[in-house]
Amino acid sequence: MAGQILYGFVPTSGLRTTPRIFNLFSEALHWVFETLFCGNLTHYLDDFLIVFPPGTNVEGLSKQYDAVLATFGLSPAPEKDMNGQVVTHLGFEPDSNAMEVRLPLNKALCSYSHH
Repeated sequence: MAGQILYGFVPTSGLRTTPRIFNLFSEALHWVFETLFCGNLTHYLDDFLIVFPPGTNVEGLSKQYDAVLATFGLSPAPEKDMNGQVVTHLGFEPDSNAMEVRLPLNKALCSYSHH
């Protein structure tokens, strides 16, 4: 499992108006991405994380992701897209090389300063 490629992304959406509809929409996106990418996929609301085997070229998969969002009338939030062995997901940093999850440095420093 060490060295797996992590891909975290958040689509931009204005769907936060009704939580039930938003959640159902996110579940539909989850199903589509899980079907297309065949990776280990998880999401919470609009924050998705896909884990691919080491050596996976995510560039083509990223283009597929963008195409799916466009089909649904959404656009990606490239400033939140990440790939590599360390990404930020739900405010944590999973690290597939070290096989650990930690707080990002800015959050860790903030938590230390409040003690």
